[in-house]
Amino acid sequence: MENTHRRSLFVASCIALVVTAFSFAARADIVGELQAEFGFTEAEIGWVNGPALWGFTLSMMFGGPFCDLLGRQTSA
Repeated sequence: MENTHRRSLFVASCIALVVTAFSFAARADIVGELQAEFGFTEAEIGWVNGPALWGFTLSMMFGGPFCDLLGRQTSA
């Protein structure tokens, strides 16, 4: 049973990474169009694309220590 949970978590993690990669690729693909349409500077494009990284960063900053605080739980 434990092996099934580990495999499910691993597959879910892989899917999450693929989705994240595609979202970054889509943002990178439209940068040129945003600059042409709205006349953004390079710095403004950074401000537009920057928030895409906040969720990942915050989850690492707060999620990791929270998991360390809880520790690994064993099921009965």
